[in-house]
Amino acid sequence: MAETQENNTFIKEMEVKKTESTPEIDEIENISKYPVSPAAESTVNTIAGILLIIGCLGALVGLIGGLGQISDGDSTAGWGFLGGGLAFFLIGLIEWAFLKVFVNISRNLYNINAVLHEIKNK
Repeated sequence: MAETQENNTFIKEMEVKKTESTPEIDEIENISKYPVSPAAESTVNTIAGILLIIGCLGALVGLIGGLGQISDGDSTAGWGFLGGGLAFFLIGLIEWAFLKVFVNISRNLYNINAVLHEIKNK
């Protein structure tokens, strides 16, 4: 409830200041002239998914290969395969998480820009 009141207060203050030309408003107008490319977000999101799939497949290969080596009596190679598969999965998961964070930051900045334009154009 208090957050809504703070947002409403902020919007009212921005509406009062919209007639004034301040350096901040001029800066927002200059920044907004740059084009927004949703294809870049989509590409990064797709790459993140591909990296996660590759990591899962690498982990599966390591698991199967490791268990196969252990059942053949070569425990050193088997544990190496298992460790490599686990490392491959963790690296793929971390890469996926970082790329998803970047996509979410980009989307949030786009939404903030849209809200600022709505406030400016009221």
